[in-house]
Amino acid sequence: MQLWETENTVELSIKDNGIGVDPHVKEKLFDRFFQVKENSSASGFGIGLYLVKQFMDQHGAKISYESTAGSGTTFFLSFRKGKSHFGNLTIYEDVPSETFQTEDQAKLSPPTLKTDPNLLLSTQDLILIVEDNENIREYIQGIFKHDHLVITATSGKEGLEQAIKHLPDIIISDIMMEDSTGLELCSAIKNNPTLGHIPVILLTALSDAENRLKGTQCGADDYITKPFEKELLMARLKLCLKTGPTPAIFLQ
Repeated sequence: MQLWETENTVELSIKDNGIGVDPHVKEKLFDRFFQVKENSSASGFGIGLYLVKQFMDQHGAKISYESTAGSGTTFFLSFRKGKSHFGNLTIYEDVPSETFQTEDQAKLSPPTLKTDPNLLLSTQDLILIVEDNENIREYIQGIFKHDHLVITATSGKEGLEQAIKHLPDIIISDIMMEDSTGLELCSAIKNNPTLGHIPVILLTALSDAENRLKGTQCGADDYITKPFEKELLMARLKLCLKTGPTPAIFLQ
């Protein structure tokens, strides 16, 4: 293991003496449940490196690796110095340990990953539905609940909290909500280094060009006008999951 720093980053490298990784694997090594086929003696679920990648993404950091067959693998972790890359996230500095013994402990706890075993060990995509209308929320949930994991939120604020906590694979959000708009939620998602990679589909009853433009400007990956056919929503969601988010992630 080696540790060093540059002007803007802190770098860490860790080398093992394993069998190495096939060059064709590339970024799939960090996928959930991925295991090196040649390592037939390996045990576990194949989620270790997936979790490492999730933690690195949460901190706006990068992980990569170099590997030679039969000579092991070296992993490189790069952490950015400073705080600007955390955007609007709350950062607690020099917090006395006794503070965490108060009744507000839950509020001060850092965001968690998909710690629920049912979410972590599932091969299904996790969908977050943000909709303040109960009937519509349940209707959309019913469309996807048989083939996907689904969590819901009734407001933009709750939606952002759920996104930080569970890191969903995709978000479907209404635009018009009482506490905040889906445009504000989408902007918060896309400007967050931890969440910016998550595709966002916006739903609205408004079909005018101005709202479509606003949706594009806030980084939305797709925009669907209500009422909609469930087959259309299913197809657009599938496409977003396949192609990933739009290139412009961090919008100021």
